Amino acid sequence: MESASATHDTSKASFHLPDLTSLLSHLNDAITAAWPKEAPTPYKRVKVLLISWDQSDLDIEAELTPLISILQGLYHYDTESWKIPSRRSAAELSRKVSDLVTEYNQEGSLLVFYYLGHSKPSDQAGGSPVWFAKRGYSFPNVQASYVQVHPRVSGASCDTLLLYDCSHSIQPGEATTGRGVIETLAARGLESPDTEGSRLFTQSLVQELAHAAHTHEYISTVELHRRLVNRLQKPSPTVPLDNYSILPLDPPTPTHTPIHALLATTPRTITLAPLPGPQTPSVVLAPPTTGTPVAPADGPDVLVACRLAEQSFDVERWRQWVEGVGGARGISVTAVYPSFSVLVILRMPIAVWDLVPATAGISFVGYVAGRDFGVDVAKRVEGEAEVERAVELEVPKVEARVEVAEGGADGGGEEDVRSEETRPVESLWPEIFGRGRSEVYGIEEEPHCLMLSDLQDDDDVTKAEKIIREFTHERSDPSERYICDEIQTFCSPASFEELLAGDIEKTPPELVAIVDETSPSRSQSRVGDKKYLGRQQLLDALLQWRTRSPPPLIETDSEEKEVSVAKRRLVYITNLDPWSTLAVAATASQSQALTLRDFVHKHITFQPGMEVNIDPSGYSSFQLTFHLPFFAWRKSNIPSLDTRQLRSCKNVSFLDKSNTSETYIYEAQVSCTVTGVDNGYWTAYAFFDTYHDGGESKRDVQFYESTKGRAIVDPLAGGRYESNPPVWAAREYFLQVLEACVRDVKSEWRNVALSLLKKIKPYVSVPPPPPPPPDRVS
Repeated sequence: MESASATHDTSKASFHLPDLTSLLSHLNDAITAAWPKEAPTPYKRVKVLLISWDQSDLDIEAELTPLISILQGLYHYDTESWKIPSRRSAAELSRKVSDLVTEYNQEGSLLVFYYLGHSKPSDQAGGSPVWFAKRGYSFPNVQASYVQVHPRVSGASCDTLLLYDCSHSIQPGEATTGRGVIETLAARGLESPDTEGSRLFTQSLVQELAHAAHTHEYISTVELHRRLVNRLQKPSPTVPLDNYSILPLDPPTPTHTPIHALLATTPRTITLAPLPGPQTPSVVLAPPTTGTPVAPADGPDVLVACRLAEQSFDVERWRQWVEGVGGARGISVTAVYPSFSVLVILRMPIAVWDLVPATAGISFVGYVAGRDFGVDVAKRVEGEAEVERAVELEVPKVEARVEVAEGGADGGGEEDVRSEETRPVESLWPEIFGRGRSEVYGIEEEPHCLMLSDLQDDDDVTKAEKIIREFTHERSDPSERYICDEIQTFCSPASFEELLAGDIEKTPPELVAIVDETSPSRSQSRVGDKKYLGRQQLLDALLQWRTRSPPPLIETDSEEKEVSVAKRRLVYITNLDPWSTLAVAATASQSQALTLRDFVHKHITFQPGMEVNIDPSGYSSFQLTFHLPFFAWRKSNIPSLDTRQLRSCKNVSFLDKSNTSETYIYEAQVSCTVTGVDNGYWTAYAFFDTYHDGGESKRDVQFYESTKGRAIVDPLAGGRYESNPPVWAAREYFLQVLEACVRDVKSEWRNVALSLLKKIKPYVSVPPPPPPPPDRVS
């Protein structure tokens, strides 16, 4: 059953184009891109990367061999077959894509990324589809965004064509920042399941490319899309007789509709044509003969709904445009309805629809093939006379939204008649966090505990002890003295002077933290500075944050709603130790100090918890926190002991005497808090225990540092999500990190449970059956 939300989705109903001029401008751009007046300039270099998995359960070779033959033999493209490794899949895929873009990043070059495999939608709404090797729970997977929205791809000067033979394949994205375009053709959309035996996309692609090569024609991506829709959406008697094909292909039954997507600042489609090569191609296909039927030359078309804010439709203006623009005659008006504005239903070729610039005022209705039978239906239902009545195209002016209607003659008072779309939704989230609060940014930039420690005149205690005193609010509440004692005892080995001077560091320093400060910019959509740091470097980085001037406000015409420049700060620390804790405590702001005190205490004492705190005192702040303790089941000859003496380790090898290696179970915890003063100005702290993997954990800072520049993933989310584009909203980011960490912790608990059950199963005795009853003596 389809979800009710999809059936009754009216989210786009309130979006409109300003007028008919705006609609015609969009259509002009699409027509010019679909059918340019001049022949396109052929590419000088073309690189094709055929991507699959090294552990795939599909017959990859059977699908790829014909495609490679076409691309190399007829088109003379540099073609490479590459398999995604099961280990470090994301890092290796990102590296491969980055290397190819570096080599081909110039105008006149084309990169083609083809993927054959399984795919599924993201667990997060609007997230990137996930590619996976095999059907199953625990097989390797990687996000498709490592290709489509890879920063090197989206900012490249070369063009990029993505061919996906899988379902759930298109990811919405922003226009490219480079001079190239990114165009996607995919077998199925988000609504189509990835079923067995549905690999006709690649076979049809081979047929169409072969046909285009033999007829010596250029074929654009939008034209290729139209032909694939014809082949895969309806049976055609011309398919089995197609002499241009190198594969026998039976007429397909209606299965799925290939989809197209374009990312570009201006509409433009990629055109494929053979490059110069040997006189004789490596694969000889049957040449076309007279009378041989070819692929359908027309249809299907697309119906689209266009919502115009103006209150009338200028028929004469439309007629003049159709007569004056080449290619416009393929676009027709099928209906014009009065609404709260004007609703126009257009029918247009697929090639035009594919290249219409993205705008919320134009939306897809469906594919159509053949004439409109609505008139015939109306004649039979309503009668001839009713159908032939004149259609008034002038729309009566109606206010789109009425805020208040006054009472009638009976003297009734004012009544709120706002629609559901305009009625505000109640929220428990304070309204103050929804606007930029520049008046408190200056206070947030101060290292609160470090500043207060300078005011203490007790010469008998160290600088570190003074900082921890302020951090733990030692004098605030005697009932919370146990918290202060726990943190002070834990941090007692740390010296602030040694930490500041770097005397505790090895050479090179041990990497224990990642810090990232990201802000939008008027000239650049994202500005990030991710650093991989040792303990002393962590202190320096956090102190630098506290010495900068607060960000300005974005200029806005609205006096009611200020929008601040978002400032998102991420602090990721592995195996939190006394020195890292001291660095965090010394640089905490006034609103963060008390929150971080409780956060650190629960982490070091192995406590679970989830909290949402809104502090009304002072200048108001919020904290979103979770703690997820777990046990890790590991095999090794030598235990990986926690040098901090926070977490315990138990040897459970006695459960299996036949084992040659030892088995240990370790305590570990993942903790995260997001704290800030408004939705766009906040800091996230995350503490991850990784000691139990003996320095080989994929959560270690060294692992992320080794993939620097290739794998752009968020360490706070366990590497499950990419860092770009950043999530600016505090609550949304917290939920994303929580979801990723819960999945990781759940896997660890599952591993412990299943491993333990397996070990104790031999010791579970089954009672023997009861003896038979004795024979009765007659």
